[in-house]
Amino acid sequence: MADSLPTRTFRKPRSLDGAPNTMALASQSSRSGSRRAYMTSRRRPRRGRRLFVVILLLALCGGGWWWLRSDDDGGSAEPPVTREPTVPAVVDMTPAKTPAKKSLDPVTGDRDVALGSRGSNRIGETSPSNADDPADSDDPVTASLPAPEKSDPKPEPEPVAGGESTEPAPTPAETVDETTTDSKTETGSRLSNAMAARNMAVAQLAEAGTLADRDPVAARKALGKAWSGGLSEDDRARAAALSRTLADRTIFMGPSVPVSPWTRTYTIRPSDTLGGIIYGQKVATSQSFIARINGLDDPNAIRANRPLLLPNGRFHAVVDLDSRDLAVFQEIDDGSRDLLIVMPIALGPDLEAGIDPDRDRVTGVYRVRPQGMRRNPSWRNPATGRMWSRGDVGNPVGEHWISLEAIDQIDEADATRPPVVLHGTTEDHPIESGLHPGLIALEPRDIEWLYLMLDTGDSTVDVRR
Repeated sequence: MADSLPTRTFRKPRSLDGAPNTMALASQSSRSGSRRAYMTSRRRPRRGRRLFVVILLLALCGGGWWWLRSDDDGGSAEPPVTREPTVPAVVDMTPAKTPAKKSLDPVTGDRDVALGSRGSNRIGETSPSNADDPADSDDPVTASLPAPEKSDPKPEPEPVAGGESTEPAPTPAETVDETTTDSKTETGSRLSNAMAARNMAVAQLAEAGTLADRDPVAARKALGKAWSGGLSEDDRARAAALSRTLADRTIFMGPSVPVSPWTRTYTIRPSDTLGGIIYGQKVATSQSFIARINGLDDPNAIRANRPLLLPNGRFHAVVDLDSRDLAVFQEIDDGSRDLLIVMPIALGPDLEAGIDPDRDRVTGVYRVRPQGMRRNPSWRNPATGRMWSRGDVGNPVGEHWISLEAIDQIDEADATRPPVVLHGTTEDHPIESGLHPGLIALEPRDIEWLYLMLDTGDSTVDVRR
Protein backbone atom coordinates (compact mmCIF):
# COMPACT_ATOMS: atom_id res chain seq x y z
CA MET A 1 0.00 0.00 0.00
CA ALA A 2 2.90 2.07 0.67
CA ASP A 3 4.00 1.66 -2.87
CA SER A 4 0.68 2.75 -4.16
CA LEU A 5 0.73 6.12 -2.47
CA PRO A 6 1.66 8.96 -4.70
CA THR A 7 5.06 10.49 -4.22
CA ARG A 8 5.30 14.33 -3.52
CA THR A 9 8.32 16.34 -4.18
CA PHE A 10 9.11 19.32 -1.70
CA ARG A 11 11.16 22.20 -2.99
CA LYS A 12 12.94 24.71 -0.86
CA PRO A 13 11.36 28.11 -1.01
CA ARG A 14 13.49 30.75 -2.66
CA SER A 15 13.89 34.37 -1.80
CA LEU A 16 13.09 37.21 -4.13
CA ASP A 17 16.72 37.40 -5.37
CA GLY A 18 16.59 33.70 -6.34
CA ALA A 19 18.70 32.36 -3.52
CA PRO A 20 17.40 29.33 -1.78
CA ASN A 21 15.66 30.23 1.37
CA THR A 22 17.23 28.18 4.13
CA MET A 23 15.13 27.55 7.09
CA ALA A 24 16.74 27.61 10.48
CA LEU A 25 15.81 26.81 13.96
CA ALA A 26 14.58 29.46 16.34
CA SER A 27 17.77 29.33 18.44
CA GLN A 28 19.92 29.64 15.34
CA SER A 29 17.96 32.66 14.08
CA SER A 30 18.42 34.68 17.27
CA ARG A 31 22.19 34.14 17.50
CA SER A 32 22.74 34.96 13.85
CA GLY A 33 20.91 38.34 14.22
CA SER A 34 22.91 39.30 17.29
CA ARG A 35 26.22 38.66 15.56
CA ARG A 36 25.25 40.76 12.60
CA ALA A 37 24.27 43.66 14.86
CA TYR A 38 27.61 43.42 16.75
CA MET A 39 29.67 43.41 13.55
CA THR A 40 27.72 46.38 12.22
CA SER A 41 28.34 48.36 15.42
CA ARG A 42 32.11 47.70 15.18
CA ARG A 43 32.40 48.73 11.58
CA ARG A 44 30.56 52.07 11.88
CA PRO A 45 32.97 53.83 14.39
CA ARG A 46 36.00 52.96 12.30
CA ARG A 47 34.56 54.69 9.32
CA GLY A 48 33.78 57.89 11.46
CA ARG A 49 37.31 58.11 12.87
CA ARG A 50 38.85 57.80 9.47
CA LEU A 51 36.71 60.63 8.17
CA PHE A 52 37.67 62.88 11.12
CA VAL A 53 41.42 62.23 10.62
CA VAL A 54 41.15 63.08 6.95
CA ILE A 55 39.34 66.36 7.66
CA LEU A 56 41.90 67.29 10.40
CA LEU A 57 44.84 66.69 8.05
CA LEU A 58 43.24 68.85 5.39
CA ALA A 59 42.66 71.65 7.96
CA LEU A 60 46.24 71.50 9.20
CA CYS A 61 47.64 71.63 5.68
CA GLY A 62 45.42 74.59 4.82
CA GLY A 63 46.30 76.40 8.06
CA GLY A 64 50.02 75.90 7.56
CA TRP A 65 49.83 77.20 4.00
CA TRP A 66 47.87 80.28 5.19
CA TRP A 67 50.36 80.83 8.05
CA LEU A 68 53.38 80.85 5.77
CA ARG A 69 51.67 83.18 3.30
CA SER A 70 50.72 85.63 6.03
CA ASP A 71 54.30 85.61 7.34
CA ASP A 72 55.67 86.41 3.89
CA ASP A 73 53.13 89.21 3.42
CA GLY A 74 53.89 90.76 6.87
CA GLY A 75 57.65 90.80 6.31
CA SER A 76 57.33 92.52 2.97
CA ALA A 77 54.67 95.00 4.07
CA GLU A 78 56.79 96.76 6.70
CA PRO A 79 60.21 97.91 5.51
CA PRO A 80 62.96 98.23 8.16
CA VAL A 81 63.07 101.56 9.96
CA THR A 82 66.28 103.55 9.92
CA ARG A 83 66.98 106.37 12.41
CA GLU A 84 67.65 109.70 10.84
CA PRO A 85 69.84 112.28 12.59
CA THR A 86 67.82 114.81 14.57
CA VAL A 87 67.43 118.11 12.73
CA PRO A 88 66.54 121.18 14.83
CA ALA A 89 63.43 122.09 12.88
CA VAL A 90 59.77 122.38 13.64
CA VAL A 91 58.12 119.19 12.53
CA ASP A 92 54.71 117.66 13.00
CA MET A 93 55.06 115.19 15.87
CA THR A 94 51.55 113.78 15.48
CA PRO A 95 51.93 109.98 15.12
CA ALA A 96 50.68 108.56 11.85
CA LYS A 97 47.76 106.21 12.04
CA THR A 98 48.51 102.71 10.90
CA PRO A 99 45.84 100.20 9.86
CA ALA A 100 44.90 97.71 12.49
CA LYS A 101 46.20 94.20 11.91
CA LYS A 102 44.43 91.04 12.71
CA SER A 103 45.63 89.58 15.99
CA LEU A 104 47.15 86.13 15.95
CA ASP A 105 47.77 85.88 19.67
CA PRO A 106 44.56 84.66 21.37
CA VAL A 107 45.69 85.94 24.82
CA THR A 108 47.23 89.38 24.31
CA GLY A 109 45.88 90.28 20.90
CA ASP A 110 49.42 91.18 19.87
CA ARG A 111 50.33 90.38 16.30
CA ASP A 112 54.05 90.93 16.80
CA VAL A 113 54.14 88.59 19.76
CA ALA A 114 52.35 85.94 17.78
CA LEU A 115 54.83 86.31 14.94
CA GLY A 116 57.81 86.28 17.27
CA SER A 117 58.81 89.93 16.63
CA ARG A 118 61.66 91.17 18.90
CA GLY A 119 60.79 94.85 18.50
CA SER A 120 57.49 94.62 20.38
CA ASN A 121 57.05 96.04 23.89
CA ARG A 122 54.24 95.05 26.22
CA ILE A 123 54.40 98.37 28.12
CA GLY A 124 54.48 101.68 26.28
CA GLU A 125 54.31 99.94 22.87
CA THR A 126 54.00 102.28 19.92
CA SER A 127 53.87 102.01 16.18
CA PRO A 128 57.16 101.32 14.38
CA SER A 129 56.75 104.63 12.61
CA ASN A 130 57.51 106.42 15.90
CA ALA A 131 60.99 105.00 16.11
CA ASP A 132 62.39 108.23 17.59
CA ASP A 133 59.96 108.20 20.49
CA PRO A 134 61.66 107.59 23.85
CA ALA A 135 59.23 104.78 24.62
CA ASP A 136 60.85 102.66 21.84
CA SER A 137 64.30 102.99 23.41
CA ASP A 138 66.27 99.84 24.20
CA ASP A 139 66.62 101.12 27.78
CA PRO A 140 64.14 99.06 29.84
CA VAL A 141 63.56 101.97 32.24
CA THR A 142 62.84 104.42 29.45
CA ALA A 143 60.69 101.91 27.59
CA SER A 144 58.59 101.26 30.68
CA LEU A 145 57.68 104.91 31.13
CA PRO A 146 54.66 106.38 29.35
CA ALA A 147 55.39 108.57 26.39
CA PRO A 148 55.42 112.28 27.28
CA GLU A 149 52.61 114.42 26.06
CA LYS A 150 53.50 116.31 22.95
CA SER A 151 52.51 119.91 22.75
CA ASP A 152 51.46 121.70 19.66
CA PRO A 153 54.40 122.83 17.54
CA LYS A 154 55.30 126.47 17.92
CA PRO A 155 55.03 128.55 14.75
CA GLU A 156 58.25 129.57 13.14
CA PRO A 157 59.17 133.21 13.79
CA GLU A 158 58.67 135.56 10.91
CA PRO A 159 61.85 136.92 9.36
CA VAL A 160 62.77 140.42 10.49
CA ALA A 161 64.12 142.92 8.04
CA GLY A 162 67.54 144.41 8.54
CA GLY A 163 69.25 141.19 9.58
CA GLU A 164 68.17 141.55 13.23
CA SER A 165 68.29 138.43 15.36
CA THR A 166 64.96 136.74 15.96
CA GLU A 167 66.18 134.88 19.05
CA PRO A 168 64.58 136.01 22.32
CA ALA A 169 66.70 138.06 24.68
CA PRO A 170 68.47 135.92 27.31
CA THR A 171 66.83 135.89 30.72
CA PRO A 172 69.13 137.46 33.30
CA ALA A 173 70.42 134.98 35.87
CA GLU A 174 68.87 135.16 39.29
CA THR A 175 71.19 136.97 41.65
CA VAL A 176 71.93 135.50 45.08
CA ASP A 177 72.83 137.70 47.98
CA GLU A 178 76.25 136.33 48.83
CA THR A 179 76.33 138.41 52.00
CA THR A 180 73.21 136.70 53.35
CA THR A 181 74.48 133.26 52.37
CA ASP A 182 77.85 133.88 53.98
CA SER A 183 76.15 135.23 57.10
CA LYS A 184 73.97 132.11 57.45
CA THR A 185 76.97 129.86 56.90
CA GLU A 186 79.01 131.78 59.43
CA THR A 187 76.18 131.68 61.98
CA GLY A 188 75.73 127.94 61.55
CA SER A 189 79.47 127.42 61.88
CA ARG A 190 79.57 129.46 65.08
CA LEU A 191 76.68 127.51 66.58
CA SER A 192 78.30 124.22 65.66
CA ASN A 193 81.62 125.28 67.14
CA ALA A 194 79.94 126.54 70.32
CA MET A 195 78.10 123.25 70.77
CA ALA A 196 81.28 121.25 70.26
CA ALA A 197 83.14 123.49 72.73
CA ARG A 198 80.40 123.07 75.34
CA ASN A 199 80.43 119.30 75.00
CA MET A 200 84.18 119.32 75.42
CA ALA A 201 83.90 121.59 78.45
CA VAL A 202 81.40 119.25 80.14
CA ALA A 203 83.76 116.31 79.59
CA GLN A 204 86.68 118.29 81.03
CA LEU A 205 84.62 119.30 84.07
CA ALA A 206 83.85 115.64 84.75
CA GLU A 207 87.54 114.80 84.37
CA ALA A 208 88.48 117.52 86.87
CA GLY A 209 86.05 116.12 89.43
CA THR A 210 87.52 112.64 89.01
CA LEU A 211 91.13 113.84 89.44
CA ALA A 212 90.48 116.26 92.33
CA ASP A 213 91.50 113.82 95.10
CA ARG A 214 94.47 111.97 93.61
CA ASP A 215 95.94 114.64 91.29
CA PRO A 216 94.77 118.20 92.14
CA VAL A 217 97.29 119.77 89.74
CA ALA A 218 95.90 117.89 86.70
CA ALA A 219 92.38 118.51 87.98
CA ARG A 220 92.95 122.27 88.15
CA LYS A 221 94.30 122.31 84.60
CA ALA A 222 91.25 120.41 83.33
CA LEU A 223 88.94 122.74 85.26
CA GLY A 224 90.54 125.81 83.68
CA LYS A 225 89.94 124.41 80.20
CA ALA A 226 86.35 123.55 81.04
CA TRP A 227 85.65 127.05 82.37
CA SER A 228 86.91 128.74 79.22
CA GLY A 229 84.99 126.27 77.00
CA GLY A 230 81.56 127.72 77.81
CA LEU A 231 79.59 125.90 80.50
CA SER A 232 75.89 126.12 81.22
CA GLU A 233 74.60 127.88 84.33
CA ASP A 234 74.36 124.65 86.33
CA ASP A 235 77.78 123.48 85.19
CA ARG A 236 79.30 126.85 86.11
CA ALA A 237 77.93 126.45 89.65
CA ARG A 238 79.52 122.99 89.93
CA ALA A 239 82.80 124.30 88.54
CA ALA A 240 82.79 127.18 91.04
CA ALA A 241 82.37 124.78 93.97
CA LEU A 242 85.15 122.53 92.65
CA SER A 243 87.49 125.50 92.17
CA ARG A 244 87.47 126.20 95.92
CA THR A 245 88.66 122.68 96.68
CA LEU A 246 91.43 122.84 94.08
CA ALA A 247 92.52 126.32 95.19
CA ASP A 248 93.04 125.01 98.73
CA ARG A 249 95.02 122.00 97.49
CA THR A 250 97.26 123.90 95.10
CA ILE A 251 97.96 127.23 96.92
CA PHE A 252 95.92 128.13 99.97
CA MET A 253 97.06 125.18 102.14
CA GLY A 254 100.67 126.36 102.21
CA PRO A 255 103.86 124.30 101.95
CA SER A 256 101.97 120.99 101.94
CA VAL A 257 100.68 121.56 98.38
CA PRO A 258 102.32 119.45 95.65
CA VAL A 259 104.84 120.81 93.20
CA SER A 260 103.04 122.68 90.43
CA PRO A 261 103.58 125.42 87.83
CA TRP A 262 101.84 127.91 90.15
CA THR A 263 104.12 127.79 93.19
CA ARG A 264 107.76 127.48 94.21
CA THR A 265 109.49 126.92 97.55
CA TYR A 266 112.07 129.22 99.09
CA THR A 267 114.23 128.27 102.07
CA ILE A 268 114.46 131.11 104.62
CA ARG A 269 117.93 132.29 105.49
CA PRO A 270 118.91 133.69 108.93
CA SER A 271 119.14 137.27 107.67
CA ASP A 272 115.93 137.27 105.61
CA THR A 273 112.81 139.30 106.20
CA LEU A 274 109.49 138.60 104.60
CA GLY A 275 109.46 141.96 102.80
CA GLY A 276 113.02 141.37 101.58
CA ILE A 277 112.09 137.92 100.26
CA ILE A 278 109.06 139.28 98.37
CA TYR A 279 111.15 142.03 96.81
CA GLY A 280 114.12 139.80 95.99
CA GLN A 281 111.99 137.00 94.53
CA LYS A 282 109.79 139.47 92.56
CA VAL A 283 106.55 138.20 94.08
CA ALA A 284 103.64 140.15 92.55
CA THR A 285 101.31 139.99 95.55
CA SER A 286 101.00 141.35 99.06
CA GLN A 287 103.04 140.43 102.12
CA SER A 288 99.80 139.54 103.92
CA PHE A 289 98.92 136.96 101.23
CA ILE A 290 102.32 135.22 101.66
CA ALA A 291 101.82 135.19 105.42
CA ARG A 292 98.29 133.76 105.03
CA ILE A 293 99.17 130.83 102.74
CA ASN A 294 102.19 129.94 104.90
CA GLY A 295 100.25 130.10 108.16
CA LEU A 296 102.34 132.94 109.67
CA ASP A 297 100.58 134.78 112.48
CA ASP A 298 103.29 137.44 112.57
CA PRO A 299 104.89 138.25 109.19
CA ASN A 300 107.99 139.54 110.99
CA ALA A 301 108.49 136.33 112.99
CA ILE A 302 109.89 134.01 110.32
CA ARG A 303 112.34 131.27 111.17
CA ALA A 304 115.52 130.36 109.34
CA ASN A 305 115.84 127.13 107.40
CA ARG A 306 112.05 126.85 107.08
CA PRO A 307 110.40 126.39 103.65
CA LEU A 308 108.35 129.31 102.39
CA LEU A 309 105.73 128.84 99.67
CA LEU A 310 105.73 131.58 97.04
CA PRO A 311 103.17 131.98 94.21
CA ASN A 312 104.37 132.35 90.63
CA GLY A 313 103.18 135.17 88.40
CA ARG A 314 100.40 137.57 89.29
CA PHE A 315 96.65 137.42 89.83
CA HIS A 316 93.86 138.86 87.66
CA ALA A 317 90.08 138.87 87.94
CA VAL A 318 87.26 138.62 85.41
CA VAL A 319 83.81 139.87 86.49
CA ASP A 320 80.80 138.50 84.57
CA LEU A 321 77.84 140.77 85.31
CA ASP A 322 75.36 138.48 83.58
CA SER A 323 76.51 135.25 85.26
CA ARG A 324 77.01 137.03 88.59
CA ASP A 325 80.45 135.61 89.32
CA LEU A 326 84.09 136.70 89.61
CA ALA A 327 86.85 134.32 88.46
CA VAL A 328 90.45 134.71 89.66
CA PHE A 329 93.17 133.65 87.22
CA GLN A 330 96.85 133.17 87.90
CA GLU A 331 99.18 134.35 85.15
CA ILE A 332 102.49 132.49 85.21
CA ASP A 333 105.78 133.33 83.53
CA ASP A 334 104.91 131.83 80.13
CA GLY A 335 101.94 134.21 79.81
CA SER A 336 99.17 131.62 80.24
CA ARG A 337 96.34 132.28 82.68
CA ASP A 338 95.01 129.38 84.72
CA LEU A 339 91.80 129.43 86.73
CA LEU A 340 92.28 129.54 90.50
CA ILE A 341 88.90 130.18 92.14
CA VAL A 342 85.38 131.37 91.24
CA MET A 343 83.42 133.61 93.62
CA PRO A 344 79.73 134.61 93.50
CA ILE A 345 78.86 138.31 93.35
CA ALA A 346 75.83 140.55 93.72
CA LEU A 347 75.18 143.81 91.91
CA GLY A 348 74.10 147.10 93.36
CA PRO A 349 71.30 149.23 91.89
CA ASP A 350 73.71 151.25 89.73
CA LEU A 351 74.64 148.10 87.79
CA GLU A 352 71.27 146.36 87.64
CA ALA A 353 69.71 146.14 84.16
CA GLY A 354 67.19 148.86 83.40
CA ILE A 355 68.16 151.16 86.28
CA ASP A 356 71.38 152.86 85.28
CA PRO A 357 71.31 154.19 81.66
CA ASP A 358 75.11 154.21 81.72
CA ARG A 359 75.44 150.69 83.02
CA ASP A 360 76.99 149.41 79.77
CA ARG A 361 79.77 151.97 80.18
CA VAL A 362 80.91 150.04 83.24
CA THR A 363 82.28 147.18 81.12
CA GLY A 364 85.97 147.34 80.33
CA VAL A 365 89.41 146.52 81.71
CA TYR A 366 90.40 148.08 85.03
CA ARG A 367 93.31 148.07 87.42
CA VAL A 368 93.48 148.75 91.14
CA ARG A 369 93.56 152.48 91.74
CA PRO A 370 96.59 153.74 93.67
CA GLN A 371 95.64 153.82 97.33
CA GLY A 372 92.35 152.32 96.28
CA MET A 373 92.50 149.38 98.70
CA ARG A 374 91.11 150.18 102.15
CA ARG A 375 90.04 148.33 105.27
CA ASN A 376 86.90 149.34 107.10
CA PRO A 377 86.15 152.14 104.65
CA SER A 378 83.89 155.09 105.21
CA TRP A 379 81.02 155.19 102.77
CA ARG A 380 78.03 157.35 101.95
CA ASN A 381 74.89 155.70 100.61
CA PRO A 382 74.03 157.55 97.36
CA ALA A 383 70.38 156.54 97.57
CA THR A 384 69.64 157.67 101.14
CA GLY A 385 72.54 160.04 101.82
CA ARG A 386 73.42 158.24 105.04
CA MET A 387 77.12 158.37 105.98
CA TRP A 388 79.02 155.42 107.42
CA SER A 389 82.35 156.16 109.11
CA ARG A 390 85.40 153.91 109.32
CA GLY A 391 84.85 151.00 111.65
CA ASP A 392 81.09 151.52 112.00
CA VAL A 393 79.33 148.28 112.79
CA GLY A 394 76.88 147.25 110.10
CA ASN A 395 78.52 149.16 107.25
CA PRO A 396 76.75 147.71 104.13
CA VAL A 397 80.04 147.60 102.15
CA GLY A 398 81.77 145.37 104.71
CA GLU A 399 85.39 145.51 105.88
CA HIS A 400 87.24 145.58 102.51
CA TRP A 401 87.09 148.09 99.69
CA ILE A 402 88.86 147.84 96.29
CA SER A 403 88.48 150.89 94.02
CA LEU A 404 89.25 150.43 90.32
CA GLU A 405 90.20 152.78 87.50
CA ALA A 406 89.80 152.19 83.77
CA ILE A 407 92.93 151.41 81.80
CA ASP A 408 91.49 152.38 78.39
CA GLN A 409 90.41 155.97 79.08
CA ILE A 410 90.94 157.76 75.77
CA ASP A 411 88.98 161.01 76.16
CA GLU A 412 87.45 163.29 78.76
CA ALA A 413 84.08 161.55 78.45
CA ASP A 414 85.61 158.43 79.98
CA ALA A 415 86.46 160.46 83.07
CA THR A 416 82.74 160.56 83.87
CA ARG A 417 82.44 156.78 83.67
CA PRO A 418 80.64 155.39 86.72
CA PRO A 419 83.10 154.22 89.41
CA VAL A 420 83.62 150.47 89.80
CA VAL A 421 84.20 149.20 93.31
CA LEU A 422 84.58 145.69 94.72
CA HIS A 423 83.44 145.46 98.34
CA GLY A 424 82.17 143.08 100.96
CA THR A 425 78.82 142.52 102.63
CA THR A 426 77.40 142.15 106.10
CA GLU A 427 74.99 139.79 107.79
CA ASP A 428 72.19 142.23 107.11
CA HIS A 429 72.97 142.23 103.36
CA PRO A 430 74.06 138.70 102.36
CA ILE A 431 74.86 137.79 98.78
CA GLU A 432 71.71 135.70 98.46
CA SER A 433 69.42 138.65 99.20
CA GLY A 434 70.54 140.65 96.18
CA LEU A 435 69.94 143.90 98.13
CA HIS A 436 73.20 145.83 97.98
CA PRO A 437 73.45 149.59 97.81
CA GLY A 438 77.03 149.41 96.51
CA LEU A 439 78.35 148.25 93.13
CA ILE A 440 79.92 144.73 93.05
CA ALA A 441 79.53 142.89 96.35
CA LEU A 442 81.28 139.68 97.44
CA GLU A 443 81.04 137.49 100.51
CA PRO A 444 83.35 138.51 103.38
CA ARG A 445 85.77 135.58 102.98
CA ASP A 446 86.00 136.07 99.18
CA ILE A 447 86.62 139.82 99.29
CA GLU A 448 89.35 139.22 101.88
CA TRP A 449 91.19 136.73 99.62
CA LEU A 450 90.79 139.09 96.68
CA TYR A 451 92.03 142.01 98.77
CA LEU A 452 95.21 140.03 99.60
CA MET A 453 95.88 138.66 96.08
CA LEU A 454 95.38 141.68 93.83
CA ASP A 455 98.42 143.89 93.48
CA THR A 456 98.24 147.61 92.82
CA GLY A 457 99.46 148.42 89.33
CA ASP A 458 100.00 144.84 88.11
CA SER A 459 96.65 143.08 88.59
CA THR A 460 93.75 143.78 86.22
CA VAL A 461 90.00 143.39 86.59
CA ASP A 462 88.03 142.73 83.36
CA VAL A 463 84.35 143.65 83.75
CA ARG A 464 82.13 141.96 81.12
CA ARG A 465 78.52 141.34 80.26
